[in-house]
Amino acid sequence: MPTPEFVTALRAHIGHDLLWLSTAAGVVLDADGRVLLGRRSDTGNWGLPGGIIDPGEEPADAAVREIFEETGVIAVPEALVAVTVSGVITYPNGDVVQYLEILFRCRPTGGAARVNDSESVEVSWHSVADLPELDARTLRRINLALAGEHQAAFAFSGVEQVLGPVALSWLPPGRIQRVTNHAWPAVKLKQCSWLIRPRLARAPGSPPWTQNRRPGRGGVPVSR
Repeated sequence: MPTPEFVTALRAHIGHDLLWLSTAAGVVLDADGRVLLGRRSDTGNWGLPGGIIDPGEEPADAAVREIFEETGVIAVPEALVAVTVSGVITYPNGDVVQYLEILFRCRPTGGAARVNDSESVEVSWHSVADLPELDARTLRRINLALAGEHQAAFAFSGVEQVLGPVALSWLPPGRIQRVTNHAWPAVKLKQCSWLIRPRLARAPGSPPWTQNRRPGRGGVPVSR
């Protein structure tokens, strides 16, 4: 599909400057465990179907729309797999962009795999044991979908990195040590909810943040 009209309109105002956009993509797995891939017309690389989310569009809707537009397959989302951020990308025309990437695991319900627009030169199903050459990022996204976990993966820089050292000053010393000693590339959101929580009302002079730890819960980092 061509560049969305809203992106073209924005570019008319900001030129080639960095533009922050959101995308949705799907790892579509059929009953035989095969994954749906398309080979891009611009790079020749194989990848997952997906694209830019339109203003006001639900991410899951965008994933289903993009999958159909690119591959002719009708799919429905089953789970949110990952929410990540791409690196900064500079396109050949000079446009600079960075993407918030939302990934879903999907299953096909109709249609047939085919080249359905100008973005792809080839579309087909592939056994996960015999995939074409894929970049490491795409392989990781497929592996996350195949893991079948209901919790989405996400990157987390750590409490100190996000909120600064003042936030950690309100944690017990033992907790500070645990947080600062872990890189914490990803954590379970519910497990880290005790770390820092805003207090809706507080007495004058009291700290702006307070620990709210549930009994038996810890901020245990999990593998990405």
